[in-house]
Amino acid sequence: MKTLKAILNKLNLDKYFQKLVLQKIEIPVLDTYNPVWEYWYPHPPCLIPLFLGYGAEYSGLVCHFFSQRKPLFVEYILEQGHFRETASNEKQFITLMLLEMLETEEEPTKEICRFCRAVNYGGEDLQKVFTYWDEYSYGKEHTSPLVYFSDKETVSPYGNIERSEYDGDFPASMPRIKAEDCNNACSFEIGEMDCIENPQNLPVWFKENINLKELFHQYLSQNKPKEAWLTLNSKGWLLKDVAEALTLLKDKTDSELFHLIADNWIYGWEHSDCDEEEKY
Repeated sequence: MKTLKAILNKLNLDKYFQKLVLQKIEIPVLDTYNPVWEYWYPHPPCLIPLFLGYGAEYSGLVCHFFSQRKPLFVEYILEQGHFRETASNEKQFITLMLLEMLETEEEPTKEICRFCRAVNYGGEDLQKVFTYWDEYSYGKEHTSPLVYFSDKETVSPYGNIERSEYDGDFPASMPRIKAEDCNNACSFEIGEMDCIENPQNLPVWFKENINLKELFHQYLSQNKPKEAWLTLNSKGWLLKDVAEALTLLKDKTDSELFHLIADNWIYGWEHSDCDEEEKY
């Protein structure tokens, strides 16, 4: 937990959100935001797990290195095999939690209001969330965007189903995925490969029957850390090989955050129930 705390601090996340992740704030109603240190599931190192769901699922941050992409909140259900974009900042993340609470309670209860105060979420904003949820529940037209979701870089819940206004860089959230949109992405960021236009132009790490370990070392020898990193975060790696690859990549950057994330992944795997031959 010490390393996770250092990662949260290095990411400069809101102090109230950090307390939430570290379970220093009680979460009412929901049972899908459990301490992430309770169990370790195989996952690519670009995912920083923040909460353990009800079963083999994580809520966390996707954090890419060696490129200009910003960290992004996602949900990862292992059985589905890919990430789903959820939020681009802490306020959006908490807004989604409140929507989930309202689905159960159907009104802003004292517990929910107490939670909002603990995470520094304003009462007026909570009322806006309730209005949004209430309109959706009764099939009404939304009178305004969901609070904190007015930008076009995140998919709004319950709305914009066609994603026509989406302007973010998470491939699976795009209305149409072009092969070039995947140059800074890994395979976990794609839901269905057959949704990609011109798949023959995809980066090599998306191709089937590719030896990812060999490709990783090839990129590393060519001093292409971005490509090596994205290859490492694609499906098909043995966990023991991931640990070795992370150690090699640490020599390619002085980023303290990268070193913390790499060490956290390696520690989690070494102390997990997973064996060396398991894959993600």
